[in-house]
Amino acid sequence: MLDKLAEHFSNDPTILQEAAERHDRADHFYTAQELYERSFEIMPEPKYLPSLYHRAFMYDRFGYYEKAIEMWEEILMRQKRDWNSEDIQWPEESIQILKNKTAER
Repeated sequence: MLDKLAEHFSNDPTILQEAAERHDRADHFYTAQELYERSFEIMPEPKYLPSLYHRAFMYDRFGYYEKAIEMWEEILMRQKRDWNSEDIQWPEESIQILKNKTAER
């Protein structure tokens, strides 16, 4: 049902986000990533960051550490630039953890 809504309302980032989360919970990696990406792309600026967080976690979970680092770096950049957030410890720590995982390969 949610997939049909996502098709019908393909220009609604909230519906696409919900559909992506459903696929994420079912480990439908490619479908979830595609929906998260589309949701984020069509979201007006300043963009909310949950799609990036979800993508970062999925990339990490499936072993795509370099892609996860890219997501965390974008989160970090957007937190500073778009949201004037100084709470950057979590993204910075996540990037370091992923770099360590990459080095261990």
